[in-house]
Amino acid sequence: MKKVLTNINTIKDLTVCEDGSEGEGVPCKPSEVKLGNDGTASVSPHCWETAKAQPTASGMARVLLMGLFSVDVLLKSNLTGGLNKVNPTAERRQPLDGKKLQALLDAVVNHHPGAKVSDIRKSINTRICELRHQAKRKNSMDGVKQAD
Repeated sequence: MKKVLTNINTIKDLTVCEDGSEGEGVPCKPSEVKLGNDGTASVSPHCWETAKAQPTASGMARVLLMGLFSVDVLLKSNLTGGLNKVNPTAERRQPLDGKKLQALLDAVVNHHPGAKVSDIRKSINTRICELRHQAKRKNSMDGVKQAD
């Protein structure tokens, strides 16, 4: 498996093509795009292009969130791992991976320099809540169909 080195924070991108050639300006697509200042997280090129096409920082963050984390992880997590505000005695959710989250925030702020980190974090939390709500509705609809 060839590793593709692409750092969105530098002007020079290094890509490794399927034919083994590498270097700047090589006309091939990388198999992954590294995010953040440390390059520890990566998304598919399609996810990155879709995220870059979003007109707002919130939209970009929501796309990258879905590219970095599986839906299962998002359903079992929240942004920081804090207490449930509706039921404080409920089991705590796991926080999202801090390195991936920081890479997402770095990528969005680098692409949208005027964006506030607090607004980006809020849009991430909102998206996670929407996913949970959709899953809950789907499960309740499945229960209704089985009762028929």
